[in-house]
Amino acid sequence: MSEAALHSAPAEVLVNHRQRGDAYASRDLEAYLSSYWDDAHVVIDGASYDIAALRSAMVSFFESGDGSVLIDLPEPTYINIGPSGDAVVTSFTWRERLRTREGTEQDLEYSESDVWIRRNGQWRLVLAHLNCVQPDND
Repeated sequence: MSEAALHSAPAEVLVNHRQRGDAYASRDLEAYLSSYWDDAHVVIDGASYDIAALRSAMVSFFESGDGSVLIDLPEPTYINIGPSGDAVVTSFTWRERLRTREGTEQDLEYSESDVWIRRNGQWRLVLAHLNCVQPDND
């Protein structure tokens, strides 16, 4: 892998990271799921989902009337590029203000680690691990 291609990996991953966050915030299920490879797995607070199960869970969530009113999705604080340049691990903490269908709002904070794999020139997620943590009360 060329040195230029190796250094471009994080930039492409960061663009996809932002697009996935924007798709989640706008409740665009297809755009959100397009960030994942078909064989990806997502672990949310200890529950494991393949893509079909994630789709089902996201449809239920979006149809429930619950949803984000605000998302603070910063760039990853940790980026590690694998030796081949075709794998990138990112970690970050992000926040969301969630409004339930009853109108109650709740501030949530998540710790997330993602594994991005490049196949056929495209970067997508093969693994995402997400835990809800207590937000700081500043």
